[in-house]
Amino acid sequence: MKPGRGILLTFILPALLVMFFIALLPFAIAIVMSFTNYNVMYSLEPQFIGFENYINIFTDIRALNALKNTFTFVFFSVAIEFCLALPLSYIIWNTLKNSKFENIMMILIAFPMLIPKVTSGLLWKFLYNPMFGPVNHILNFLGFKSIAFLSRPDLALPSIIFVDIWQWTPFLILIFLSALEALPTSPFEAAMIDGANEFQKFWKLAVPLLKPIFFVAIIFRVIDALRTFDTIYVMTGGGPGIATETVDIYAYLIGISQGGRIAYASSVSIILLIITIILSNLLVRFMYREESF
Repeated sequence: MKPGRGILLTFILPALLVMFFIALLPFAIAIVMSFTNYNVMYSLEPQFIGFENYINIFTDIRALNALKNTFTFVFFSVAIEFCLALPLSYIIWNTLKNSKFENIMMILIAFPMLIPKVTSGLLWKFLYNPMFGPVNHILNFLGFKSIAFLSRPDLALPSIIFVDIWQWTPFLILIFLSALEALPTSPFEAAMIDGANEFQKFWKLAVPLLKPIFFVAIIFRVIDALRTFDTIYVMTGGGPGIATETVDIYAYLIGISQGGRIAYASSVSIILLIITIILSNLLVRFMYREESF
């Protein structure tokens, strides 16, 4: 006998209530608030101002800089991670398949991404330190001058991108390794009999067979990179100046830490959400179009 709808509702009601109060209600409040001039620094009654906050975002130089930094961070992080993870995963798979060291290698690969973002940010802030950081000690040993990686506007964002690549390339490697393990071995065996070298097997067989996985992995990484806050805030706080200020950092600073313009910060966050949805949909559409050919 199938359980009645009342029983099923009883079981899922607690989860629905948690979702409503933790996710849906705050989100609805943020949307409503984004159409007002509410400021936590003043006790004035908030007034409805329509789309003024959203219009101001695209005329605010600091907001536009935050958007530019966000897209720069996401594009270079995800692109380099992908370009590194794909060949590395094939090399690891081809070298260690059916080896007793495979599980140990998996653990070692996953280690950077198991570190909390705040911890990795603090770790690399120490490593980059121009006075006593190991990175500069190595540069000095090689005959180069110390570099203030996080204090120079031209180097701060690339330095953070490098940290993201170090921490999240393993994520893509593990995805591609899992996909390679699931591939049929017969095409690779036939290619080996025909005299194909490893590069030909990688480029002509592995890459085409892994194409559906590429888009799934990229979508996950793009969504995660768009909302990167912890690492950047711990390492630079958006500085020097606004050189590493992404949309998340900008919304936090103007909404809570500095200006108290919580309504404007809500509109900035909603713009980021809209951008995330648009990018995700474009990637999904492109994936389905590629699979149809």
